[in-house]
Amino acid sequence: MNLSRILDHSQKTLDMVFATSKEAKALEISSGYPLLRIESVIHDVKNTITNLCRRLCIGDKFKFII
Repeated sequence: MNLSRILDHSQKTLDMVFATSKEAKALEISSGYPLLRIESVIHDVKNTITNLCRRLCIGDKFKFII
């Protein structure tokens, strides 16, 4: 069985959000603390979504290198 896929394109979105009480508890921060949200979607050549990812980063503990 061949499980390989040919990836075609992706989209990333970065924005600022504020921690919900659930997120704050998990990240050990205060509710309402500013977070960097990074969401990405990867599609294959048939335009099928192959990967979805949502990350929440504590803004003052995050470094983005391009």
